[in-house]
Amino acid sequence: MLLELSATVIAPDAATADALATALYVLGPAGLDVVAPAGGDVAGIIVLPSAAAGRVRVATANLEPAVVAWNPAAAVEMAAAR
Repeated sequence: MLLELSATVIAPDAATADALATALYVLGPAGLDVVAPAGGDVAGIIVLPSAAAGRVRVATANLEPAVVAWNPAAAVEMAAAR
């Protein structure tokens, strides 16, 4: 069983972001395509345990590299952004 550690959504308004973040947390990584479809105005970030002990994996959707600067620690794996 995959246990999500965190789900964050950036949306046009707070109520939508809150509802979609809850949905993303429940759906897990497969929910990124549902909650933040490619090219839409909603972005998502989900943090998951890594296969390697003591590490986490971060997956994102609709976050442009020019907008968000990532500086992951050694224990963070960045999944390919979409």
